[in-house]
Amino acid sequence: MTVFLANGNSGVIGLAFAGIWCSLLAIFLSVLVGCLIKEFGVGVVLPIIRKQDIFPMPVSCGEFARKLLQDAGVSYTVESDKFAETASCNHKEKRIVLTYDLDSRTALALYEACHEVGHAVRGPHFFKRNRSCTVMLFALAFIPGLLCGVMRWEVPVLLLVTFSFVCMSVLFFVDIWANEIGASKYGLGRLLMLPIEEVVRKLIYRRLRYEYFVITGETLAWISAYTSAGWFLYEFGRFLRGWLLC
Repeated sequence: MTVFLANGNSGVIGLAFAGIWCSLLAIFLSVLVGCLIKEFGVGVVLPIIRKQDIFPMPVSCGEFARKLLQDAGVSYTVESDKFAETASCNHKEKRIVLTYDLDSRTALALYEACHEVGHAVRGPHFFKRNRSCTVMLFALAFIPGLLCGVMRWEVPVLLLVTFSFVCMSVLFFVDIWANEIGASKYGLGRLLMLPIEEVVRKLIYRRLRYEYFVITGETLAWISAYTSAGWFLYEFGRFLRGWLLC
């Protein structure tokens, strides 16, 4: 009987060890895909779109951003950093950083300014506003996965924990996705109020479609990475159970 239990536990350890490596591979591939999507967008697609941005606009991006902020009753400083990889909106410091010169009058410069103003007006996404809640929810999502492996819970409990974890991961990243898309729609609405030609309008929509592609691809990749992390914890729990019972 002792030999049988030892062999059985060795089998559990072997399967769990294989599961650990498979889950780590899934995490690696998910992160890799997310990074490749971003690099392909920033390094290949975006420069092509920017080459078509040759149409002057009636106002500079810095001036337009300040006007939108003033109209919305939001107090932010607008700065330029041409060496930054992407534009940003720092809610804590009340600061918007653009990758274009503030006196730039191209369509994409104004689109970028409008997008960041959209972030300033909308505020941070839900999980960023509630960091303590986020930490607690993710702890509650990750820990049961580990316990499932250690305690060998029944299948219905395992399915419930898995479903809860996947839902948590989806909600977290979809919240970020929705915040980015919302800022883009806000910026697009304000930008299209300007007297612009149809060719400029098409260029702006092309830039928006690029953004949808990159953000959606990154979101799906990170959801996959986080659910794979939950799988890793489950397999690690199984490994611990087999090792402790040997």
